[in-house]
Amino acid sequence: MIITNNVPRPLLDYWDLTENEQRFVAETYNEPEDERGPYFKYRDYLYTLNEIVRTTHNPYGNATDLSDKGWDGYLADSLWTAILVRLTDDCDAVVIGRYQQMSNEE
Repeated sequence: MIITNNVPRPLLDYWDLTENEQRFVAETYNEPEDERGPYFKYRDYLYTLNEIVRTTHNPYGNATDLSDKGWDGYLADSLWTAILVRLTDDCDAVVIGRYQQMSNEE
């Protein structure tokens, strides 16, 4: 089951983040400032596109279904749930969805 409101969320550069968010990024990701991001916010958490796995490269076989449904990537947060990411046509924003595998899905 996929749940989304189809509202684009802007992609942010490192310099668009608040000081607290920049400090969090500096402590979490060991990358030079000019190589960080882009970022997006979802449910009060900051994500980077570097964390997202492209759906076309999933070795487990079910990513093709997500790709066929228009999703560009995902980030699993458990064995049965993930956030889904779809880039907008201009690549300036992302649409976020929640995926939850139901017990009757294969």
